[in-house]
Amino acid sequence: MNSFYKNEKGLSVFIGIFLFVAGIMAYFLTQQGIQSGFLYHTMLMLFVFSMGIQNTVNRLYGSSAFGPTTVMTGNVTKATLDLFNYFSGPHTAEKLLLIRRSLVLLTGFLVGCILGALISSRYGLVSMLIPGIIIVIYYTVFFKKCTKDLNQICY
Repeated sequence: MNSFYKNEKGLSVFIGIFLFVAGIMAYFLTQQGIQSGFLYHTMLMLFVFSMGIQNTVNRLYGSSAFGPTTVMTGNVTKATLDLFNYFSGPHTAEKLLLIRRSLVLLTGFLVGCILGALISSRYGLVSMLIPGIIIVIYYTVFFKKCTKDLNQICY
């Protein structure tokens, strides 16, 4: 179990699988008009459980992500501090890079919120199939974890 806990890729794939299963459940429950009961609450708990795992993965492996993906208040605060730091002293390339990284995160979050709102308002919780599928495909096909040594060994 300890090796599974230390496996960022495996944990992330489970997030995608849980989202996918919950999205499939949402589809079938919607088709049947079911909005309460054991299966409905199980589906909701799978979504919540997936978000909990994502928060844990982000804390355990935060350095492998572009930045925090679960705490937008912290990202907004960091972006504000980066902007203040940039304009309150000498303009350096390092400071500009920090601002750009923050803006990428915030822009991605904003676009994701808008698209998520539009898609979920049309399709409901079935829309959670989209991130589930994307996460599973990314972590099973494209993800490579690189060590920080000179040889850049990826696994």
